[in-house]
Amino acid sequence: MRARQFFTRLKDQGLLVIRRFPLSILLFFSAALFTSLTIQIDGTSFTKEGYAAGFAAIFLAVSQLTLEGALSRRKVFRYILPGIILLLSLVYYLYLRQVGFFYNQSAMVRTAVLYFTGLILFISVPTIRSKWTFSETLIAFIKAFFSSLLLSVVMYIGIAIIFGTYSTLFSPLSYEWFGQTAAWIFIFFGPVYLLARIPKYYNTGTDSTVSGETNIPPLLSSLIDFIVVPLILIFTGLLIAYIGANITGDFWLDNLIEPMLISYVVVGFLTLYLTEQSDRRWVNLFNRYFPYLLLVIALFQSVSSSIKSFGLGLTHGRYFVLLFGIFAITSVIIYGFFKQFKSAIPFILVGLGLISILPFIDAVSIGVASQKSQIESVIDEDNLSRDYTHDEKMQLSYSFNYLQETVESYTFDWLPDDFHVYENFQSTFGFEPYYYTNTQLDNQYPEPAERTFGYIELNRDSPVVYPIDEADEAVQFATYYMRDESGNNTIELNEPDTILEVTVDEGEFFLELIQDEETILTYDLYFLRDQAFDQPDEYQSLPIEEISFSEENDEAKVTVVVNHFETDREGMFDGDFMVFITYK
Repeated sequence: MRARQFFTRLKDQGLLVIRRFPLSILLFFSAALFTSLTIQIDGTSFTKEGYAAGFAAIFLAVSQLTLEGALSRRKVFRYILPGIILLLSLVYYLYLRQVGFFYNQSAMVRTAVLYFTGLILFISVPTIRSKWTFSETLIAFIKAFFSSLLLSVVMYIGIAIIFGTYSTLFSPLSYEWFGQTAAWIFIFFGPVYLLARIPKYYNTGTDSTVSGETNIPPLLSSLIDFIVVPLILIFTGLLIAYIGANITGDFWLDNLIEPMLISYVVVGFLTLYLTEQSDRRWVNLFNRYFPYLLLVIALFQSVSSSIKSFGLGLTHGRYFVLLFGIFAITSVIIYGFFKQFKSAIPFILVGLGLISILPFIDAVSIGVASQKSQIESVIDEDNLSRDYTHDEKMQLSYSFNYLQETVESYTFDWLPDDFHVYENFQSTFGFEPYYYTNTQLDNQYPEPAERTFGYIELNRDSPVVYPIDEADEAVQFATYYMRDESGNNTIELNEPDTILEVTVDEGEFFLELIQDEETILTYDLYFLRDQAFDQPDEYQSLPIEEISFSEENDEAKVTVVVNHFETDREGMFDGDFMVFITYK
């Protein structure tokens, strides 16, 4: 009986969501189908079609919520609004068709911003002309999202286990089975179930049901109050401490906080909204005073980013940082001093997001134009390989690397058409394209004043010809086992009554050629430590001409070739050597 009721309720909910969001469900189905075809058909991609279908599905869901509420009395919009969205989706699809999606930052940025603004609108549209606040609709969305995510993950894991078991016991299944399952569950089932969990905010007969969906659950309330809020306060304290400690110097020139600002602002505002329903006094204090801390950080970082923009020029990343700085400053002022207008805050974010993707003033176009302008201000077209200053090298390497990574192609009248940064930059301008990156790393991780380790070795990239000349003996030895009294440091030679004795001790490293119990030649090799430390890098590979050393007198000549040698400032040294001996 209970099973029958469960399936009846499931069928009723399915019919309700289909009647409420028919076009969105159809387009989520299309997005899953395009993804499935991409997985199944080798060499064919329907990614652009999938993104366009997903875009249409999200904004059609937003239009449905708008028609249920703000435009419920305007029957004419019931067909006009979905028609406009379908037309915009077609324009978006045609745009994706004309650009290399995965090689065009502008297309990727625009897609990310469109999906983000669609999500914000989906949450905030029900607050228009209704008693529901953004805090309440946000909680309803979070509950629907995590319910959908949990069901989707559990379903996928269960099906994947079944496939894995079948593959083990019967016949192996290809990876497409798992990919297809993920596509249909996470692109179709999950979003449809999320839509089914979104309450009808404007149906006055179901206010109690909507209130149940918009009330924060005890678990989420505890998570926000006891974990998220303290973590944000600690993080905020660290940011303010860093700004205060470096306000007279590095803060205005480095970009350590800049990448954190967008995520910090978003998480900060989400936490503010999620704590509005809390009845804990200290959480209410957080909700009251945190906006001012957020304002301080956003203000200082926006000024810092502006200074860097005047220095190295604007990029799309810095464009968004400045945009979010404007959003944070504006929204904090509204939230802190004009709370009656706080419902407008999400729409301010949507408006700024749309500005960032409009042609000619979008983030990527502005960034590319700025970097091109910076390059033109440095370049002398008649002498591209002139001696550039440090600042000019920083600017050119920074700007060209940005253009190379951001746009599929870029042109300058004074550059050949086949110019490529990583292949032609050094030959064109006379210095490496990584100058900016290497300088930044050197500043961030400076070399110690004195190297503590040195290593040299024989370069074996090509065949090695040892300098035998007229050598009478050839000896190979390693010092690793010569630090005891076992006699391993004495090498008997082919010459009668002649030995080579190796002394390896703290502060001592030398060879003695002994004949008839008399030392006929001594060669002190302790200088190899200085030789290793004098190299430009800790690990240095040298040709045989630079790693061969000789000592001779009237009775013998000893030539030492270093196969490898390592040492440190504590007095450790070890290595592997070839020794050639000539008797006179």
